[in-house]
Amino acid sequence: MADSGDTMDKLFGRAVAAQANGDLSVARQLYEALLAHGTHGDASTNLSICLFLLGDPARAEGHARDALATDPDNGNAHNNLGLALKVQGRVEDAVAAFDASARTHPQPAVPLTNLAVLFQALGRQAEALSAVDRALASDPFYPQAVELGIALRMEFVRWQDLDRLIASAKALVQKGIPFNPYALFTCCLDPAELLRAQAAYARQAMMDARAAAPWQAPPRRRAGARLKIGYVSSFFHAHAAAYLCAEVLEAQARSDMELFAYCYSPDRDQAFRDRILAHFDHIRDIRDLATGEAVEVIRADELDVLVDLNGYSNGGRMGILAARCAPVQMHWFGYPGGLGAPFIDYIIGDRYTTPVQASDAYREHIIRMPYSYFPSAASRVVDDRFGSRSALGLPEEALVLAVFNQTRKLTPISFEMWAGILSQVPKAVLWFWLNQPEAREPILRVLAARGIAPERVFFSPSMELPLHLARFRYADL
Repeated sequence: MADSGDTMDKLFGRAVAAQANGDLSVARQLYEALLAHGTHGDASTNLSICLFLLGDPARAEGHARDALATDPDNGNAHNNLGLALKVQGRVEDAVAAFDASARTHPQPAVPLTNLAVLFQALGRQAEALSAVDRALASDPFYPQAVELGIALRMEFVRWQDLDRLIASAKALVQKGIPFNPYALFTCCLDPAELLRAQAAYARQAMMDARAAAPWQAPPRRRAGARLKIGYVSSFFHAHAAAYLCAEVLEAQARSDMELFAYCYSPDRDQAFRDRILAHFDHIRDIRDLATGEAVEVIRADELDVLVDLNGYSNGGRMGILAARCAPVQMHWFGYPGGLGAPFIDYIIGDRYTTPVQASDAYREHIIRMPYSYFPSAASRVVDDRFGSRSALGLPEEALVLAVFNQTRKLTPISFEMWAGILSQVPKAVLWFWLNQPEAREPILRVLAARGIAPERVFFSPSMELPLHLARFRYADL
């Protein structure tokens, strides 16, 4: 790629420009050409992140280590090393790399947030909160730290500084800085603010897609051919979304449709995973593929319609949709809101979730189902082995008000309403499904501050689905 007259400085400048423009493959080749002339710490550092983003963590690790051999205090190289080690499953080594990066990185919030994300994935929640708070102390407006700070505080009902973080998020959104709308969805932003956040995040997804996969117009539909419909999701396993939409997929007509699953789900509950995937004509496992590689796989199938099931919820891969893999792209189910993305043509909603009067808050065409966009399985296995409320630790004569939502969906406004109800209905008690055991004491503190005694609050752990469905019978509301 290099002309003989190029100096190393010129090569480096061209590589940096290509990287900044999102042309990662070109940048990689230029950095490799430069390094063929000899050691260059900054080139090795930058090449390591290019390789990581291109889906080659092993080589990314090698070049990050080359950079550290030149400069052991290179904070960017330590951070890149941590990212490469994390995706290779070497988590303790990744923790050490992020820690080292935080000591010398020009923006310590970057590696500290990466460290918090890693701890969260490992279930080490106290350490995740500590790391993200250190990141926010370093930079109160670092978008990923603000996003994770909100998410963790909601997850564990630790609302200290929540208002300040939401204000920081709103300030970032006002400036057009990309910020995951999922973190803001339960924070009571007005529709215009949420749309602004969605649009900024979609623009970033488009930039990332351009870097990973050159633009290519989707194919035109062939007359008389079966309609090719693809579903892309991380939900093809024992996940609530999969349980609910399984029968929809099973019921789709097969004679005039050809169904494709683009699956990046974890390997859990193989029996259910096999059940839901059995109804597709073609299954493509894209879990270990980088965005560009996944786009190539999907484009090769020449779809007519691509349906995204995740949206901006956990595990979403909007970069795939941003590359425009099909002439018609839509979102359904996983994220009950608009995406603000020009590459999403339709969303499926209903008059409650996507009310007509709020149409200005959506950029997509809305297909409103006549009753509800939210499917539910017609046949379910219910295993009621309890027999009484007392078997579930509940008082037999109380008015039981059940809250079977994940803790991250519980808001201060909800607690105010529940406390108001309990203060007026002496026989009422609250019954929480506790998906995060660490949230138990914070929930009791929040309610106690609103005058609700702890003996009126009951908790139930996570259970297998047949047992979970059975316990609904023991609630009044």
